[in-house]
Amino acid sequence: MEQIDRVLIQRMREMGFEERNRGTAMIRYAAKQYRPGMFLTKELYPMVAVEFGSTPGRVERNMRHACTVAAENGGPMLQVGEMVARLKVDCDL
Repeated sequence: MEQIDRVLIQRMREMGFEERNRGTAMIRYAAKQYRPGMFLTKELYPMVAVEFGSTPGRVERNMRHACTVAAENGGPMLQVGEMVARLKVDCDL
């Protein structure tokens, strides 16, 4: 496992994410791929969908669910795009 993955996993655990949620892995991948100015629905979700053998709609739903669970576990209540951008900054990707 790469150092960047270890940092992301640790930070996501601190934010309340659970590894058993598929959306957590999708958010981790999205944080590594995200670039400022990227459109979530047109660029990022389709990219994640290809990686995980899914559809953009399912990616969005899984990622939203993971963010909701993280918030229920005491993490910040953020939208998917805000969460991905925050992880990117927090982990210095």
